[in-house]
Amino acid sequence: MNEILESIDVSIIIPVKNGMPDIEKCLSGIFRQKKDLSYEVIVIDSGSVDNTVETVKKFPVQLVVIKPEEFGHGKTRNLGADLAKGTYLVFLTQDACPVDETWMENLIKNFNDDKVAGVYSRWIPKEDCNPLELRRISEAFTPIKEIRTIEGINKDDYLKYIDKFIHFSNVSSALRKNVWKKIPFNDNAIFAEDQEWAKEVIEAGYSVIYEPESKVYHSHNDSLKQRFKRGFDGAQFLRQTTKYSLNPLYHLGVFIFLLIEDWLFILRNKYSFLKKVKWMIYSISLNSTAQLSVFLGALRKTSPKE
Repeated sequence: MNEILESIDVSIIIPVKNGMPDIEKCLSGIFRQKKDLSYEVIVIDSGSVDNTVETVKKFPVQLVVIKPEEFGHGKTRNLGADLAKGTYLVFLTQDACPVDETWMENLIKNFNDDKVAGVYSRWIPKEDCNPLELRRISEAFTPIKEIRTIEGINKDDYLKYIDKFIHFSNVSSALRKNVWKKIPFNDNAIFAEDQEWAKEVIEAGYSVIYEPESKVYHSHNDSLKQRFKRGFDGAQFLRQTTKYSLNPLYHLGVFIFLLIEDWLFILRNKYSFLKKVKWMIYSISLNSTAQLSVFLGALRKTSPKE
C-alpha cells in the first residue's frame, strides 16, 4: 500500500528476528488477502543477523527496528499496537503463513458481536511436521468453532477447566483495539502473553473465539532443549496466573497419558515400521523432558537463559 490511510480496518503486527525464509512466505500470504478490508502491516525486528530486514523491505510495510534486549512477547506486541491505525489488531508470528486469501476476513467477521474481544486461527501443520507435533495440533486446533465466555459458568467449573477457557494463540489472532487499550498485554510476560490476556478479558466479561475457517500453516519440530524451554516458561505462566501447585504423581500420570496417546496415534497411521519405532522412542524422551521442565519451572522464579 503506497498511500497512508487516516483510518483503516486492520493493522497486522509481526514481531520478527532471524525470520528467513518463513517471513517472506508470511508476508506474501498477507498481500494475497482479499481487498475488502483496508490494512497496514507493521514488522518489528529485534536484531536479525540474517537477510530478514532486506527481505521485509521488499514489501510495502512499516519496518520498526528495536534492540534485542528491548524485545518482550507482550512488550513488543504492545509497541506494535501503539503504532497501529487499525480498528482491529491482527498479530502474526514470523513462521505462520496464511493458508488462503480469506485468512484475515474470517478472523475479522467475528467482531460483529460487541462482546467479542479476540479471535484466533486454526493451525495447519507444515509438510515437515513430525508425528508427535501433528497429534497435538490435530487435538488443539479442530475444525469446530468455539466461543469461550464465563457468562453463566459456575466459578468452580471455570477454575477447574481454566486452561481450556483461556486457550488463545498469537501465532495468528485478532483483537479489538478498544479492548486492547483497556487490557493490553503484560509488558513483563515471559511466556503465554496471549493466554494471560485471554484470561483477563474473559474475566472482564468479554468472550474469545476460536475460528477454524481462518487458517495458517504453522508447526514446531522442537528439539528436547526447545521443549524444555517451552515447558519451563509455561510452568511459570501457570504459577503466576492460576492456582498451580506441584504434584509429582500428577506429572507422572500426565507423562503416561501423553505417551499412550502418542503411541496410539503413531500406530494408527501409515508410517514405516522403522519410523514408528523411532517416534515411539522419541516420544519417551520428549514427554519426560516436558514434564520435568514443567516441574522445575514451577520451582524457579526466573527463566533459564537461552
